[in-house]
Amino acid sequence: MSSHYNKSDFMQFLIEKCHFGNKKTKWACYWVERFEQLFPEWEQDREHAIEAFNDLLCKRKSDIVVNWALQSVRVFMMYVSVNSTPLSVIKHHNGEQIFSVWQILAMFRQNK
Repeated sequence: MSSHYNKSDFMQFLIEKCHFGNKKTKWACYWVERFEQLFPEWEQDREHAIEAFNDLLCKRKSDIVVNWALQSVRVFMMYVSVNSTPLSVIKHHNGEQIFSVWQILAMFRQNK
């Protein structure tokens, strides 16, 4: 994978924090690897990269696969963001708390 993260640490994060099983973890890593291969400069414009990845996948994959791949990439982006800052809370520009990282993970688990 890319130099953005350590694959084994990301897998551990998926298993321990997101409660992914081994198979789901492997597929998530596969989709993140594909995403980074296709969009190596994704950090410059995350939303554009996700939209382009979505467009590409929609041409070749079922809706279920597309949704799973996009969720995997979004969790990866959250993982990169969380590990690049000491803050465990995402804050609005005026300092008001919006969601903790754990609340975001709980929302993701509800949408499995």
